[in-house]
Amino acid sequence: MSTPPIRPSVRRLPNGVTVCTLPMPWVHSAFLGATVRAGSAYETSATHGASHFLEHLHCATTKRFRDERAVLAAIEALGGDFDAGTSEDYTSYGMSLLPDRVLPGIDLLAEILTGMVARPEGVRTARRLILDDLRSTSPAEARVVDACKAFLWGRAPLARSVIGTRSSLRGLDGDRLDRYDREAYRPGNLVITLAGHYPGSAPRALGRAFSPLRGQVQGWTYRAPGRKPHGPSWFFRSRKGEPTVELLLMFRAFPFADPRLIPLTFLEYILGQSSERLSVTLRMRKNPIYTYFCETAAFREAGVFSLKARVPGSGLADLAEAMVAELLSLGRDGVTAAEMELARTWYRRQLTFALDSPDVMAGRLGLAHVYARPGHPSFSLTREMERVRILPRSAVHHVIREVLRPENVHVAVVGKVSGRFRRSLEAAVARWVRVTGD
Repeated sequence: MSTPPIRPSVRRLPNGVTVCTLPMPWVHSAFLGATVRAGSAYETSATHGASHFLEHLHCATTKRFRDERAVLAAIEALGGDFDAGTSEDYTSYGMSLLPDRVLPGIDLLAEILTGMVARPEGVRTARRLILDDLRSTSPAEARVVDACKAFLWGRAPLARSVIGTRSSLRGLDGDRLDRYDREAYRPGNLVITLAGHYPGSAPRALGRAFSPLRGQVQGWTYRAPGRKPHGPSWFFRSRKGEPTVELLLMFRAFPFADPRLIPLTFLEYILGQSSERLSVTLRMRKNPIYTYFCETAAFREAGVFSLKARVPGSGLADLAEAMVAELLSLGRDGVTAAEMELARTWYRRQLTFALDSPDVMAGRLGLAHVYARPGHPSFSLTREMERVRILPRSAVHHVIREVLRPENVHVAVVGKVSGRFRRSLEAAVARWVRVTGD
């Protein structure tokens, strides 16, 4: 497969801001974004939830704009689509633009990132919106995720919820948010990305827009969370009003820079999307399954691999048996050659689509430079394509044996769970432990 040359240009401004540009002249739009080293992994108990809070404020109250409506109107005037989000260890902003709208878009993004003002009315509005989000989050879903993260990472900041808690949000006033903003949005924490079809003067415009920013040149880091005692570990919480049961198996996996993420992504596809594996197997059983997914999440210093399902309470035992049977089969036989080729085709298709997607390419580039470690190749789509093309089945088998182990998992169950179904689940996992040990 031939691919267009992918040659990003990366430069560090004198003030510490990293600017990455990636020309893609064969596409018809551009994506302008920013990735910031700000997330719950960098927070303290006094600033828990501040990164997500600042995301709301940066999009709603700046020196030029009094509220979110004014910011959105400015974006719409450029014909752009805007999005923002906060993760455990980064915050991202981005807008899709036509080529002739990139230059004014750069000025607008600089205003959003560097012109935030924590006005009292803006802080109150943002807090109300976040508390509404907190109330609308499924209690069962939140509890299973929080319980698993606590098992894997203990009291490390990475284990905290991104959105914060009601008590931590009440403690975030304008002064505290201003102080945290100066620390989090320092030049050394900012990676600005531009990918797609854009004017030749755009890279210089990025330098002019972000060079005036002042602050510490050194970017934030955080300590890798320590390893918790071996599992399997359990968390059960009965909620009689819940019509369904949330079941989550979360395994300790690999950080962003780890080359084993590629075979783990193969496994994610095979378990989560392949027609021959768990997703269809579960739906064909006698008890209905409402939702099921398999997910890999990689951060700078850690990673997880999750199997999650929502079922009626009566289906929990059947679900547990199906999951354990699949884990035992994988540990014994690995994946088939046919499954391997399905996953390889899917993975190559995703990488090929990325070549025509400025937003995907800009996102990859931003994360690579936020996460990259010394000596790690920060961006190489061509190298990843080649690894996917030649990846042997044995690499996936090795990852299965390394990740899908009983001592590496935390099991969390929240919902209407009777004692009988709890004992059935524990018995199924005990069988997995026993057979794996033998």
